Amino acid sequence: MIKISRKIYLLGVLAILFKVFIASFIYINLFSQKNIEDRVIIIPKSCSIKCTSGILLEAGIIRNKLFFISYARSFGLLGKRIVAGEYEIPKGANLVEIFDKISNGRVVTHQFTIPEGLTNFQIFEILRNQHGVINDEAELNKYKEGEFYPNTYNYLYNTKISELLNTMNLKMKSIISEEWEKRDVANTEELSSPFDALILASIVEKEAKLDEEKPYIAAVYLNRLKRKISLQADPTVIYGISEKGNFSRKVTYADLKFDSPYNTYLYAGLPPTPICNPGKSSILAVLHSVQTNDIYFVADGSGKHIFASSYKQHLQNIEKIRSK
Repeated sequence: MIKISRKIYLLGVLAILFKVFIASFIYINLFSQKNIEDRVIIIPKSCSIKCTSGILLEAGIIRNKLFFISYARSFGLLGKRIVAGEYEIPKGANLVEIFDKISNGRVVTHQFTIPEGLTNFQIFEILRNQHGVINDEAELNKYKEGEFYPNTYNYLYNTKISELLNTMNLKMKSIISEEWEKRDVANTEELSSPFDALILASIVEKEAKLDEEKPYIAAVYLNRLKRKISLQADPTVIYGISEKGNFSRKVTYADLKFDSPYNTYLYAGLPPTPICNPGKSSILAVLHSVQTNDIYFVADGSGKHIFASSYKQHLQNIEKIRSK
């Protein structure tokens, strides 16, 4: 009886130790914190639970590959699947939190900003340098200059550039269409379409440094169109010489003779396309310009402009600026 009791006792102790071992094993793998710093992982499309466990193990996020697979299949899955994408696993995240994140698709969201006044080429350069985008370069040629709306956009890892371009294009179409319907008809008679408004807005965008001056600059160009006077806009000349957007250079007298459909000194009316991607303030300035008789303006060196309704007054303004 004593020997049997000892055996039962030992078996009981072993059973308790085994349960403690199992409980510890489960706790350690399930709730203990493995990664000591933030980690970023990429789960590709069609990646299975086994595939995902390998990625997590290699990144030092989980302790045991088989345990993750068992947990996912037995307790965590419940009809869920691993969602492909880029994930940021925070320092100290446990397996429960990790599985919850990747099975619910809480992926990293990236962001980029397109400033106002960039050319299509410059926008493409920004996009191709964004983290995680798929570069399908040919897509840029589908669009005319000026058809992308400058704004801040969100995207996910493995987004195609073509998708981002399409989003920006649709946004510009929406803005220009909506604002065109609300335009000041009397002041925009020389503009036959929303695209004309976009062309003029792009010129205003490159001429104006201050938003408050844009409606005045727009008025000058609209008055010139009405009077059949060539626009003589320096930024269009520069664009005709270099479509990549090197607007920082000054126009020379030789440039004014450069034969290009964008040379608004040589050719009357609007150029064939916008010269950049204008922002909403420039679009609104064109569609709701001030009412003036001005047909000239000159930069005063401080970022502002002086306006004139006659050539004589324009020359006087230039002389005042030079004499300062």
